[in-house]
Amino acid sequence: MQGSNLKQVFVDLDLARCTEKWKDIPELAKKYKKQYPQESVLELTARLEAEFILLLQQFKNDDMIHTLDDPNHVAQSKRLLATQVQLVLVRLLDVIQRQLKSGELKTPDDWQAQFSKIILARIYFETKRYDKTLEWLQSLALRLEDVKSGYGLVLLVQARVIKARCLEEQDDTEALGSYMSALSAVEEHPKEKNMALNYWIEDGLYRSILLQLRKKGPVKQTMKLMRSYLHYCRTQQWPLHWRIHKRWIIFRHYIRYLTRAYQKGVYVPIDETSSASSFSALNETIQLVSQFQILLNESVKLSSLELNHKTLELCHLLVAAHDTIGWGPKEYRERVLKFFYQARAYTFNSISLSRHIFHLQASLGQSKRTNLSLKNYLQLLGITKLEILREDEDHSILYDMTEKIQESLQSITRDSLASASKYLEIAEKTIKDGLDEFSVANTTKRKVPPGTFENDNVFDVVSTILVALKHGFVDSSEEGLVLSDIATHLLEESEGLKRTSQWKTWMAQSRRFRGCFYGQYAVQSLVSLKRASELDTQSWEIFYELGLQQATVGEMNMAVESIKKSIELKDNFIPSWHLLALLQSSGIFQDIPKALCILQVTVQHNVIENDTLDSEFFEKAIAFMKLKMSQLSILEDSEGCCPEVYAQIFNLYFRLSKKMGLVSAIIPQESQSDGIENSSIQSRISSHKVFHHNSSVHSEISLQESIESVLERKGIESKNGILSASQQENRSSQTLNTKKRSKRSFSLSKTRPDDPLLGFSNIRKMKEKNGIQSTRSAPLSLKSSLKSNNDSTKDIQSDYNKSTENQPILPDYPPSESRDISLSDQERWKQIVVELWIMTSQSCLKSGQYEEALKALYEADQLTNGTNAHVWYNMGLVFSSCKRERRRAMDAFKMALILDPDHVATSISIASIYLDTDKVELAEFLLEKVTEGLGWNQPEAWYLLSRVYMKQESLMDAKTCLMYALKLSETSLIYSLDQFPRFV
Repeated sequence: MQGSNLKQVFVDLDLARCTEKWKDIPELAKKYKKQYPQESVLELTARLEAEFILLLQQFKNDDMIHTLDDPNHVAQSKRLLATQVQLVLVRLLDVIQRQLKSGELKTPDDWQAQFSKIILARIYFETKRYDKTLEWLQSLALRLEDVKSGYGLVLLVQARVIKARCLEEQDDTEALGSYMSALSAVEEHPKEKNMALNYWIEDGLYRSILLQLRKKGPVKQTMKLMRSYLHYCRTQQWPLHWRIHKRWIIFRHYIRYLTRAYQKGVYVPIDETSSASSFSALNETIQLVSQFQILLNESVKLSSLELNHKTLELCHLLVAAHDTIGWGPKEYRERVLKFFYQARAYTFNSISLSRHIFHLQASLGQSKRTNLSLKNYLQLLGITKLEILREDEDHSILYDMTEKIQESLQSITRDSLASASKYLEIAEKTIKDGLDEFSVANTTKRKVPPGTFENDNVFDVVSTILVALKHGFVDSSEEGLVLSDIATHLLEESEGLKRTSQWKTWMAQSRRFRGCFYGQYAVQSLVSLKRASELDTQSWEIFYELGLQQATVGEMNMAVESIKKSIELKDNFIPSWHLLALLQSSGIFQDIPKALCILQVTVQHNVIENDTLDSEFFEKAIAFMKLKMSQLSILEDSEGCCPEVYAQIFNLYFRLSKKMGLVSAIIPQESQSDGIENSSIQSRISSHKVFHHNSSVHSEISLQESIESVLERKGIESKNGILSASQQENRSSQTLNTKKRSKRSFSLSKTRPDDPLLGFSNIRKMKEKNGIQSTRSAPLSLKSSLKSNNDSTKDIQSDYNKSTENQPILPDYPPSESRDISLSDQERWKQIVVELWIMTSQSCLKSGQYEEALKALYEADQLTNGTNAHVWYNMGLVFSSCKRERRRAMDAFKMALILDPDHVATSISIASIYLDTDKVELAEFLLEKVTEGLGWNQPEAWYLLSRVYMKQESLMDAKTCLMYALKLSETSLIYSLDQFPRFV
């Protein structure tokens, strides 16, 4: 029991020293002396050390003075005068010298005298007598293995850190080695955790990191020191509120160093055996950013001025790092976005933070919020009314607006820099009282740390605008056109930035977007795109857009050259090959074999079913399906009906849907309205459903069986009869997403003819009343059109059977896991199969199989819930092929125009009917509207307009229209260029 008490006295004294409870030391030392009367060194050393530390604490501020540190300027706290510590020094020196007379390490006092040397060395160090400090430290007779725990380990680490600091003051290259040995001593004893040890290991790591940065030491060693510092912060071995100013300095340089190392390709992963350096760097950045955010939260007690600039700096550092290394998973980006929202409370209307929020929202695909963030960013720049530029014929408003943007940027930067300078001045005054005379005398005027103030420039504005244009975060095409003009003009006016390599890239992109948004304004569009191609001769996107625009305006030869150039730069972009094939099949070249050869080679080199299901797979699948559809159209034009090819394309579509997990997206949605349970639609579910899903029997029915059911059926008759008009009126479809209006405004001098088909006043009022809901209450029902028919379709069925017998068996993919595909993309994918059914209908119509044409349209109608104008237009074509069904044809065309008032093909078809029925004025009104709008390049519209003028005996106008129709017919393509992807 007595031995236990003796040991406890030593433990209590050692623990008090480890936890820095210096005021308790004298009493504990007295107890120790009472229990160990034969020993004297430990008791006296502990008393003298406590006296010295309490004196030192009156003069030192170990954290605040480091607020403005950098690798070249590390603050030193005030030093004690030799006279202030002389009494303690003499007494401690006397204790050591009396004990060292024996020259051996046998008794406890002999060992304690060695530890007393370290405390003596520290007294010399704190009074700036570095030579004496090193002299006493070099006389130590202690090794690391002699100490395993407690305050003895603290003193050993302290000795190495003090030695390193003395060597650093003398500019000795051995300083870093001493810092590293202190770190090694702590790492070999991971269970030792106390405040005294924290003090010295933090000080050693802090100064060694800044020393490494100053001396430009090896990357591996520098990263090791930084990671060790972060490790102690993350494990919370160091209290959160402890030394926050020093942590800020280290984290600032850590994230910059990490970013530069990764950018230069010299980054060393934490696990050196790992080859995935990008993954390691991203994880390390995320950990560092998390600690940075915690540090900012611990700094909320700072002044609002300091908090503002620290928040700005953190946001800038975070964005710069992630822009270089990567942004990581969606969940992490959402957390960063949440932090940005919180950061707005510390920064008032920060333009930089608004820009960061915009870009992060854009990467997350938050369209509405991104659009609002763009508007907020532009408002901070002084741009509030974009619509006024639409009438800016002499570009005077544009010049004023770009000048205002530049002035706003300069003003914001100037004010923010002044605020940051004020913060810096306050910080310098605050820390001045805590510095020693040498540090005060050598204090130079510090520069404002980069990133602590608003520094947005013209490039930042332009890049933000280009991102908005590329991803469609604008309200309309007109707004996109205005913004592209602003971006282009800003770059043209930025003379000081033209020398930078980035200027040419930005200008090329800006010109490309401007050319795309000008669209039908062919001259302006081509000028911008050609200028973009001159600025950046290696951009395949620019040459693709240029070729697409040249094809749109009929410059086929130049379009071919541009597309070939685009393919040279990027040969795996399917739409480029698709467009090249269509150009070869045009009236100018009339090279159908070459077009088919291009398409076939493209198909063979893009075995899409074997591709990895990555982020680009969806767009590639869309492009591949469109290419296959064009291939089928060209084949039909040259060889006639190809039912076996239809079967293959439907098969391919269903398999790709299955691979992407989109099978449910292409299953026709059943109406949920009351009173429809006994309708003909319901009877169709069990007898004629293309993509049937029944979980209790079969998970999915094969597409081949579905096609067979379509082809074998001679006719389908409703079990419950045709829907009555009243039943149809009670059935409303889903809300329409009305298409955008024409980009051009029409000013027709002629009065509008009084025609019920063109007015639709009653129907439009009904749509507005019902929330723009379209009804299928027109005097037409697709289902009612499918009458019983005994005509056989055996030849088509036999052709199909032959094609499936000889077709190679493809691997059956299991349903893919749900992918992050947006609803708009799912709708785009569904439109592919809708177009396939429409093509099937057109093929059947050419073969005179009217019932089969109606069936195919019925499938498309079910997929779109009756809201697709193109389906109704094709229904009108089917009915107009029979003279007795002209009324039904007009009803179908009428419904198409209700759904899309700007549907060009429908307007042309109605005008044709008017001409056949001698309603010349009505036909003229429609055709003038079409040719002055979206149908300016439709040869049939101009041909019909020439017929109108012939009937009106305006022969010169008729000749002009006819010649233009002939010219357009040579450049018209079998596939609409509007369906090709654009990079805006």
